[in-house]
Amino acid sequence: MAAILCVGSDVELLDTRAAVLRSMCADVEWVSTGKALESIAGRPFDLVILCHTVKQDEARQIYDATHRRVATAKVLRLARLSAWVVDNFGSPADAVTDPSPLALVDCVLELLGMQARGETSPPAAEAHAPRARQKTDALQGRIG
Repeated sequence: MAAILCVGSDVELLDTRAAVLRSMCADVEWVSTGKALESIAGRPFDLVILCHTVKQDEARQIYDATHRRVATAKVLRLARLSAWVVDNFGSPADAVTDPSPLALVDCVLELLGMQARGETSPPAAEAHAPRARQKTDALQGRIG
């Protein structure tokens, strides 16, 4: 089970995103930006998701701490402009995606090497991906 940390300032958004990710059978924790470094020091995460509210200097510290703790971990930055690419974004991240539930799920699955865009995945991911998609469809209007 993948360990995911969601970081941001809007408690309702963090809680909703965590629920979407938990539906994929991920172990999800969410924290305010000020608590992120403490959480990363306390346990390893496979993926850290930075909400658009995380400031650039904080994003850099979180990105660096994440990769020091687990070299293979990924950092995903959520941004309103999904057309941006990591190299042009100017924020430390391994990937950038739109904050919509469907885009978030697709990107998380891809970053974690699970089922995404026709790729093969572990059996557990395949079993839970349809349920996650149904839940993200239902939550589509709540995150954004």
